[in-house]
Amino acid sequence: MSKKNPASNQEAIARLTIIDIAAQLDLSTTYVRTAIRKGQLETELVPLKEGSKTNQHVATPEAVANWRANLNARHTTRADGRNKYTLYATVEELDQLNAWKASAKVEVIIEKPVYGKAKQADAVAAE
Repeated sequence: MSKKNPASNQEAIARLTIIDIAAQLDLSTTYVRTAIRKGQLETELVPLKEGSKTNQHVATPEAVANWRANLNARHTTRADGRNKYTLYATVEELDQLNAWKASAKVEVIIEKPVYGKAKQADAVAAE
């Protein structure tokens, strides 16, 4: 979350701007701005120059390090512990999966995807 701080420009020199953070972590500035907007990366607003009404976001190296540690922690499981990966299969493989599901009595959602013109037709029919 960003904080408004009327700090001097000299204090901002010891901090990192959005462009610096993006370059350091090899990310886009849009990604960094989104993290700031979502409150994932803590920054302060400081004037561009002394007496300027235009502000810029700056972050401490510690705040960037904390955000980076959380950035690499991708969530690959759901809250209930199941993974959330999608399994792609052919029609024959779907039949085998459905047979396995029936014999194992496992609650698994297996959906047959619809592609191309059939998907467009379903969308038109739903309207």
